[in-house]
Amino acid sequence: MSYSVIKANVQKDKQRILSIWEKNFKDIPQERYPWFYENNPYGEALSWLVTDQKTNSVVGSTALFPRRMNLNGKKVLVGIAADFAVNQEHRSLFAALKLQKAVISGCNENKVEFIYGFTNEQSEAVLLRAGYKRLGEVHRLAKLLRTKNKLRRYLPLPGTGLFSIPLDFILATFSKERSYAKSKDFKIEFPKRFDERFESLWEEAKSQFGVIGERNRQYLNWKYVDNPHKKYHIFSLAEKEGEKILGFVVFHLQDNNCFVADLLYANSDFALKSLLAQFIIFLRKEGIDSVSILILGPPSLVKNLKAFGFHSRKENSKVLIYIDGKSPYLPLVMNKENWLLLEGDRDI
Repeated sequence: MSYSVIKANVQKDKQRILSIWEKNFKDIPQERYPWFYENNPYGEALSWLVTDQKTNSVVGSTALFPRRMNLNGKKVLVGIAADFAVNQEHRSLFAALKLQKAVISGCNENKVEFIYGFTNEQSEAVLLRAGYKRLGEVHRLAKLLRTKNKLRRYLPLPGTGLFSIPLDFILATFSKERSYAKSKDFKIEFPKRFDERFESLWEEAKSQFGVIGERNRQYLNWKYVDNPHKKYHIFSLAEKEGEKILGFVVFHLQDNNCFVADLLYANSDFALKSLLAQFIIFLRKEGIDSVSILILGPPSLVKNLKAFGFHSRKENSKVLIYIDGKSPYLPLVMNKENWLLLEGDRDI
C-alpha cells in the first residue's frame, strides 16, 4: 500500500481526526478536542494525517501539543507527542513511520526545541526508528494506607476485614508522616482555582529542576480546573497567614485510591517533607486505600518519597525524546535526573 502524509488544519479537519479517535481511542470523550487541540494556552495543537493513496481515506493521525518548559531558567517551546494512532488494517511499519517522520520534520519548521512523549511497547519501536532516543523509564511509586479492601480482594473469607484493624494501626503508627505534627506555621487549603500565590510559588520552585514544564496559574487552571476529562482536586500547604504557598498536590480519585497528577514545592527540604506528610495524613483521615505517583524525576524527590513509605510498582512506559543533535540543550535534556516529569505532564 502507498501512503501520504498531510499537515492537518485543527479547525477544518476536526471530523477527520475524530474519526481516527472513534476507532482507536474509545475511552477519550470528544469534549477533550476543543480543550486540548484548540484552547491550549500555548497555542493550537499541530496535527498530521496519513492517508491511503488508493482510497484517499484518512487511516491515521498524530499530534504535537505545545508546552512551554523551563530549561535551567530559560523558557523554550517544546512539543508533547500524543494521539498517535493508525487504523488496525493499516498498521504496517511504513504508514506509522511515515507519519512520525513528518512530525519530526515539522519540529524545526514550527520552532519546537524538542519533542517528548510517553510510549508503550507498540509505539516505542516506531518512534525509535523515526529518530527518537530513550530518556528513561517511568516509575510508579505507591504507598498502602488501608488494608481492608486489599485483604478482601486476595483473601475473600468471612471476617477478613477484622484483620485490617490491627494492620492499619501498625501502618499508621510507624509511618514517617507521624513524626511531622501539624506545624503552627502553616495551614492546609483546598482551593477551587490557582490564584496569584501559586504564581509566586512557581517562580521560587522552578530553579530546583533543570528541565520542568511551566506551572504558572494560567497553565494549572487550564490543565486541572478546566479539564473536561477528569475531576481533579487541589491540596495546598500555606503559611499561617495564607500569603505564601509552600507547596501543592493535584490528585484524582478512582476506586478509593489516590493518584497524584502534579506537585510542586518551595525550594526547601522543610516544604517538601511537610507537604508529603500532611497530604498523607489527610488521605488517611479520608479513608483512602492507597496513594501513588507516576514519576520520572530527580533522585532527591524519589528518595524522599521512598523515605515516606512509597514503593516501586511496575509501569510499562518510557519517555522518548527527539532533539536535534546540534541543540545546545542536548546534554541537559537527555539526562533524566534533570527532569521533573509527572502524570500531569502527559498528553491526557
